[in-house]
Amino acid sequence: MEDIVADQDLTQKIENGVDGIGAEEARNRNRLAAYGIWEEEGMPDGRAEDHWREAERRALVVSRQRQQKAAAVASRRSVIVL
Repeated sequence: MEDIVADQDLTQKIENGVDGIGAEEARNRNRLAAYGIWEEEGMPDGRAEDHWREAERRALVVSRQRQQKAAAVASRRSVIVL
């Protein structure tokens, strides 16, 4: 179930843009990442969708890490300001 929610969340992010970039740029980055994964795995045939989804998953992980880091920095700033 969590994978389905993550896929839907990522699909929405790709459609709307990720981390302040537009949807087209997000798709281009995902395309390049999927190509890199394909190369890493020895360029197998018939796995394009798997590589695309893995690239999406990695993009989501990075996006969440950036959000968590930003939240931590903001939290430290609010403590300093107080």
